[in-house]
Amino acid sequence: MLNISEANEISVEDLEAACGYYDKLIGGRPVKILFVDDTQSIRDTMKLAMRSINADLTICECPHEAVRNFYENQYDLIISDYQMPGACKHYFETICSKQTPVVIWTGHCSPNVPEKAKVVFKTISPLEFIEQIASGRFTKEN
Repeated sequence: MLNISEANEISVEDLEAACGYYDKLIGGRPVKILFVDDTQSIRDTMKLAMRSINADLTICECPHEAVRNFYENQYDLIISDYQMPGACKHYFETICSKQTPVVIWTGHCSPNVPEKAKVVFKTISPLEFIEQIASGRFTKEN
């Protein structure tokens, strides 16, 4: 599982270089990301990592808060933990209901993940995950 100390290994230069594709894709404006995880250290790590790229990050600690933000804003990407209190079938159906790409960022997965969502395990480094985001792997076209 990812922990906050791994964030210290993230190179700002590497993240900025990896961000080029996403910047072109969305016209240079900040990529708007909704990030949902009930673990404080994971939220802290992603906040630190996303600071290094052109990201407008909304962080939520529970599905209820995420659904409220989901309806009030438009996002380029939604990243959500899978196993957390309140993460039921209805929650995942809701966040997958728009055209926004959804990534299930998890340590443990289930066959109940919506087909529309892509799964990324928390065992990858924050740098590799941010590079995948910046490369456009999770865009609508991919």
